[in-house]
Amino acid sequence: MKPIVKNSLLQLDKLWVLCLLAIPNHPLLAQDDWAWWKNQHRWPGDRSPLEYIVRTPGRMGPNALPIPGIPDPGIGYRTRCWIAGSWAGGKGDLTLNPEFGVFFPVLKNRLALEARTNGFEYFRMSPETRDFRMAKDSIGTGFSKSETHLSILARLWSESNARPSCSISFSVKPTTGKNLENARHINAPAYSFALFSGGKLDWLGVSGWSYRAQIGGMIWQKGDNAQNDAWIYGVGISRSWTRFNASIQWLGMHGYTGLGDRPQVLRCALAYAWQKWELETGGQYAFRDFVPWMMQAKLVWKWNWADKTNSY
Repeated sequence: MKPIVKNSLLQLDKLWVLCLLAIPNHPLLAQDDWAWWKNQHRWPGDRSPLEYIVRTPGRMGPNALPIPGIPDPGIGYRTRCWIAGSWAGGKGDLTLNPEFGVFFPVLKNRLALEARTNGFEYFRMSPETRDFRMAKDSIGTGFSKSETHLSILARLWSESNARPSCSISFSVKPTTGKNLENARHINAPAYSFALFSGGKLDWLGVSGWSYRAQIGGMIWQKGDNAQNDAWIYGVGISRSWTRFNASIQWLGMHGYTGLGDRPQVLRCALAYAWQKWELETGGQYAFRDFVPWMMQAKLVWKWNWADKTNSY
């Protein structure tokens, strides 16, 4: 080959490489987003990195699979809209998020619909928690699109003397929460159902006290063509005054894998009501398989559509 032709071909090769470098996402030059993770965990290449993430309450962020509280067995008759701010922390996980919700009684004291969403969350994980959860990003900090929960509640029978009210609920969590790769949300649907009951203790001569209990189940996808099933349970007691209400609930979940799917928590709340408004503060302590501490402040607006004077 003549030297002139050879030099021309070399120049064309250099020009071709420069053109490739000018294209940031060209497939020939694309970088492996999981390269750091594969090196950190000495990935053997046997399966997808996402399959190493265990989708249970104890192995993910606090908004992935929250433990359902016990609703009011009497369903109620007031529409409620609320906005709240939540903080969760401990064991190397800090999570901040808002919450927005609405509770609408379709039939007074009999049937109601509820919708609530966190919208987004800010999270920060320690290196130890990041690696324990097999999270992808080395930084362990960021924002995630969070979950939405839709529920229907129906009363089976009402309270009468010592007989408590009894109701059922069904809830669905669509695939709204994202960031599975960093163990923040399961990126899959989940369903729960519960039978819950309770009433006042006036028949015992104890004024202002009431109790609640529930039993049910939760189902969610834990990977391709696989799901996890768990029992949900809880008991609670509350005390009401003219404007104040204090409550405490012991709640839990019992899954069949035993890999972070058996959380138990103690949840407390104190609410102050005036006219159409209610201010509530609360906290939660987890005994196992959950972020240890959670705190929340909530502002609720209440409206009684059946009462034209809207008196409270």
